[in-house]
Amino acid sequence: MLSYEAAQELVLKTITRLDAETLPLKQLYGRCLAEPLLATVDLPGFDSTAMDGYAVKLADIEKATDESPVRLPVAADIHAGDVPTIELKSGTAQRVMTGAPIPKGTETIVIREDTNELGDFVEIRKPAKLNMNIRRQGEEFKQGDMVLPAGTRLNPAGVALIASLGLSEFKVYRQPKVSILTTGSEVVAQGKPLKPGELYDSNSWGLLAALQEMRIEPVSIAHVADTVASTVAALKAAAEQSDIIITTGGVSMGDSDFVKPALRELNAEIYFEKVAVKPGRPMCFANIKHDTDSRQTFVFGCPGNPVSVLVSFHGFVKPAIQMMMGLSEFAPFKVTAKLTKALKKKAGRRENVRGYVQAKADGFYVTPTQGQMSHMLSGMAVANCIIHFPAGDVMLPEGSAVEVELLSPIY
Repeated sequence: MLSYEAAQELVLKTITRLDAETLPLKQLYGRCLAEPLLATVDLPGFDSTAMDGYAVKLADIEKATDESPVRLPVAADIHAGDVPTIELKSGTAQRVMTGAPIPKGTETIVIREDTNELGDFVEIRKPAKLNMNIRRQGEEFKQGDMVLPAGTRLNPAGVALIASLGLSEFKVYRQPKVSILTTGSEVVAQGKPLKPGELYDSNSWGLLAALQEMRIEPVSIAHVADTVASTVAALKAAAEQSDIIITTGGVSMGDSDFVKPALRELNAEIYFEKVAVKPGRPMCFANIKHDTDSRQTFVFGCPGNPVSVLVSFHGFVKPAIQMMMGLSEFAPFKVTAKLTKALKKKAGRRENVRGYVQAKADGFYVTPTQGQMSHMLSGMAVANCIIHFPAGDVMLPEGSAVEVELLSPIY
């Protein structure tokens, strides 16, 4: 049985990035660059003012004070979008609005708040330094510079940056196509009255939400009858249209657990069947290879309990998706926090304890949530982190420093 860390490493070594596609600006958010973004123009594209104010020469205002302001004639008004028509001469000023090009010869911009405006004249009340409130052409990027490296996930600023370079589309890695298969004859859809021994499906809805948080809509969601034949058929159908299949239930040692037998019937390569972790021990990772082409469909066989499903998704499926979609850096965000309540367990396997971490004046504090059993969604619903309880430890005293891994929305 693999350790949790070894299982994660094996997943990331096995998964490969998907191919690239070119998308328009409106579809780029959340996607990862498949090639470096290079500056097509200088940014900024021209010398401009960062503030409303006056373009002046330094020597003209070096003796300016509140008590003895320097009066200069205003030779021109320049607004954003204008093109300056006259060079700035000594002994004069030109009024410039935020974002406007500055006239040739400008040495500094004095903001309006430091002036007395007198129609065709302006009084400067303070001296200034060279290049104050001036955005110089190409100060952020010169044409041809690398703006963002390949593998960068595009946040709103990244999309805006592409747009600022005049580009209407860009090449990004394709997102994986994901299917969800739930198993269990006891599982029924919402809206139907429960019979004794039945329960409502929560796993498919939890996984759907987890995928939507990553801006991925599954290509199919299906419930599978508890037979080998139906499981084989469902896996085969999902594999035809998916890069990843997430199954829930059917991976343990019960008489009605048919996911692994079905994978073997499909000649899938099974990399591991158990992980030394709680929750999520009967976790399966496999690869269905296609006979007609070189495509691969990776299968993540999650346990049936709903908390196990979501914690397994966070630990294994999410990193795999991030790898496939080309993200260059996808290490989970971790902090060290002080434990507010003692924890204990058996040695030999890691526990992923659901917790709530808060930042206080003297550091981070984390509290285990109520409801730590793998069927209790309430504790997971209010958790914002996973507390790492190492495999070799049996006790984490109150006040001890622990590593916590943040859950959504960081991915």
